[in-house]
Amino acid sequence: MSALKEIYRYHEITKHRLNAYAPAPGFLDWDSQPNPFRRYDDCEEILLPIVDHPAESTDWNEENIARFLGLSMGLSGWKVMGPDRWSLRMTPSSGNLHPTECYLASFLEGRLYHYNVLNHSLELRASDMCGDHDGAFGAVGLSSITWREEWKYGERAYRYCQLDVGHAIGTMLYSAHLLGWTVTPLLDLSDDQLSGFLGLNQLEDFDGVEQEEPDILLLIGPKGCGVKEPLFFQNWYGKPNKLSPEKVAWPEICRLKKYVEKQAHMSAKTVDVQPDWMSDRQKAISFIQNRRSAQRMLKEDSVIGYDDFKRMLENLKTVQLFDPAISLVFFIHNVEGLAPGLYFYERKDGHQDEISHLCAVDFSWQPEGKIAGLYQLQTNVDVRKIASQLSCHQGIAGHGAFAVSMLADFKVMDEWGAWVYRRLHWEAGLLGQALYLEAEACGLNGTGIGCFFDDEVHGLLGLSTTEGPWQVIYHFTVGKARIDPRLQDEPAFSHLSYR
Repeated sequence: MSALKEIYRYHEITKHRLNAYAPAPGFLDWDSQPNPFRRYDDCEEILLPIVDHPAESTDWNEENIARFLGLSMGLSGWKVMGPDRWSLRMTPSSGNLHPTECYLASFLEGRLYHYNVLNHSLELRASDMCGDHDGAFGAVGLSSITWREEWKYGERAYRYCQLDVGHAIGTMLYSAHLLGWTVTPLLDLSDDQLSGFLGLNQLEDFDGVEQEEPDILLLIGPKGCGVKEPLFFQNWYGKPNKLSPEKVAWPEICRLKKYVEKQAHMSAKTVDVQPDWMSDRQKAISFIQNRRSAQRMLKEDSVIGYDDFKRMLENLKTVQLFDPAISLVFFIHNVEGLAPGLYFYERKDGHQDEISHLCAVDFSWQPEGKIAGLYQLQTNVDVRKIASQLSCHQGIAGHGAFAVSMLADFKVMDEWGAWVYRRLHWEAGLLGQALYLEAEACGLNGTGIGCFFDDEVHGLLGLSTTEGPWQVIYHFTVGKARIDPRLQDEPAFSHLSYR
């Protein structure tokens, strides 16, 4: 079976349906719940300063590195309910399980570090770097521990891990922008090369502990920086901790992994996000730090103004790592100046024309008029109930100002290979992170929804279900969060008060 057939096979098996959810554990084994915090023992640890005020320079120094990592991958707070206490992070994650790990290569020092989220520290993994970094300050490498998501979500977990990578890329973009740095994905690296650079192929180090899968390397520095030749480290340090007393192997994910390995080279571009709300850096920092995933929405207060909605969609077009392969279906509930109903937002020229020809439902496809790329499908209808039903019967999708279904063009895999299945989910997660922060800037809140009935969404839109070229891969909703009075908040670094 070809690699692309294997991708479609996995995607089909892991779809949720009205009569059956994707294969998953029948219950949660709390004794084997993975530790959300990876650390490396037997290596040097550098405690980073705790800073929350805007940077005074664009220098690559310890204080700015602390800002960058703290605002992208760090803790954002703690929640307490009775005897239970759990952490929150700048990056959202399905089930708050956080499979994504972060490594920082400091080219000026020639060192590689693992970011210890709990301690807000850098753990030395390697030193004595060889290669020419051509003006770049450093790079951030992301990897995934899929077991953290598999523990709860079973076979569908791989999708959630890739969405989380996209969210993490998003936090990197916004955090770097606040420091005047640019981000460039190094996609000419194969997975094997990235694994070697991050030390994930040091098999003796990972003996008996959960393995990490390489995701992406992001070059950090001033505009125009690059890497002239391969980089590698000569000396390695540290041993990763074991996260769970036992692990269950999910066969479809194990089967999939060899088909989604990145081999081919692919072009990307330097990315900078520039929404107007980031002009006030202190305010932007507060938006990032205060971002939370809403658990419930206040229906009566979930309304967004037309100008805010228009600006939000325009800003989504600037958040691109690659040539866009995702367009959006909006379930409009309460947007001032827009009739409630179904809308389509085209993020790349040609998407609307292609999908409208594939669609078996007689939608109007009329341009909205003032927002470029926005088309009316069916208006003056209440879509709250159907939005909730399609999102695994979750009321939150129908109680906000709007909900979104992200449609991905699977045909891009024909050109770039099966590994792009991962990249499509990164794009969706990146859009989700942008929506989170755009919502905060409007005084609202967001929630990513990974649970939805895949083919029922396709059916609503009149699209082919099995192996169709367009597949839904993420849902999202924006509204006003209902605060749970039972929960108490604690500061992100309350456990580090001694610093």
